[in-house]
Amino acid sequence: MRTSKSPRSLQLLAALALALLATKARAQDPTPRPATEPPPMETPSVVQPPGSAPSAAGGGGEGDMASGGTPMKLGADGAIAIPVGDFSDAASLGLGALLRFEYRLTPPLAALTARLGYIYHFEKNGVSFSQIPILLGGKYFVNEGAYAALELGVVNARASGDVASSSSTNLAMSIGGGYQRGALDLRAGLHILDLSETGSSLTLAVNVGYDFVAF
Repeated sequence: MRTSKSPRSLQLLAALALALLATKARAQDPTPRPATEPPPMETPSVVQPPGSAPSAAGGGGEGDMASGGTPMKLGADGAIAIPVGDFSDAASLGLGALLRFEYRLTPPLAALTARLGYIYHFEKNGVSFSQIPILLGGKYFVNEGAYAALELGVVNARASGDVASSSSTNLAMSIGGGYQRGALDLRAGLHILDLSETGSSLTLAVNVGYDFVAF
């Protein structure tokens, strides 16, 4: 007596036969299968420490110094001179300008400066007063922008009145501090026009400077 197979049993047998044929074909195939390639490794980026200069072209270097930029600068300082002490009895408010050259040292903690200018004091008691300061000195940066400044030099002072005029050249000194950021330079301090007569030649000097050439 024959037993008839159901259609579902025939489908299972056919699927099993196809699976066996596929397994045998893969075993006889000589073509190597490529191995699975591992994912590419990421190259870690180099983190620049704070304050370090980039090495790429145009990214700076020793010339771009902290809070100073390039090592040499040429600028101008607008000047306000306020006489104090005994000098205020003979001279009035003074206005003028100074040409300034600055050379930043390495490491950038200090700079050498040279200034030359002209300051005119308005007439007081029929007498006008003017000064031509020639000063050499330096700056010492206490942080990124603030600095202390000291200058020594000479000042040619001239007093003119209705009857007579006189002039003299004396040793001078300037001491003070300021703040420099980019091309802007703010400074204030005491300016002694004559070191031999400190009490009668004091001015409070306020300068607003701008660097217009850097090289």
